[in-house]
Formats: sequence, C-alpha cells, structure tokens
Amino acid sequence: LYYSESMNVLLKKTVQTDDPPLASHAAYLIGKHGSPGDEKLLEARLKRWQEQWRDRIMEADAQHQGQIERELIYALINGKSWKLTPERVRELQTSCATQMCKQSNLVRQE
Repeated sequence: LYYSESMNVLLKKTVQTDDPPLASHAAYLIGKHGSPGDEKLLEARLKRWQEQWRDRIMEADAQHQGQIERELIYALINGKSWKLTPERVRELQTSCATQMCKQSNLVRQE
C-alpha cells in the first residue's frame, strides 16, 4: 500500500476521534508508516485520552475505549520512524488503565 500525504492527513484526523475501531486503526497505521514527528502527535493523543478517561476507567472498559489506549501505546513503542528509550517503553507498558490494554501484549513482534 502507498502511504500518501493525504492518507497521513486523514489518519491524523481520525486518531483524534473517540471511535475505538477507527482511532485505534489510525494509531496503528501512523506507528507503522508515519514520520518521526508523528510520535509527538501520538504522545499528545495518549495524554488527552488519559486525561479524558482516568477517572472513568470502568466506563472506558464498557465502551471499549481501551482499544484506543492499547493501540496508541503499541504505536509509540513499535513505531518504525522513532526509537524510544527503554525507560519510556517500560513507562508506557505499565501505564495501561483499561483491562483491554493491560491484557494485551504490548511488545508484540512483527
């Protein structure tokens, strides 16, 4: 598949949504095909997600919002265009709030 600039723009908008399947798929694709600057976008989106849901984890679990959390963390850890420090990887791995994120294997190898 060709990862065009227009696809990049669309995915950056989509990752900002609260729709679990759409936002999580966008995060995954940004991690796989994005540019080095996209790491900051994913970090900001994760921070916004954490602020939005931190006091409503049971609701987040019920609404499958953990799918977004999980894929944002996965994309940050496994992004092809950036390299996180081992400390940051561990911090992200242990930052999961939802059951979906906690139960996933965030160090998946592809």
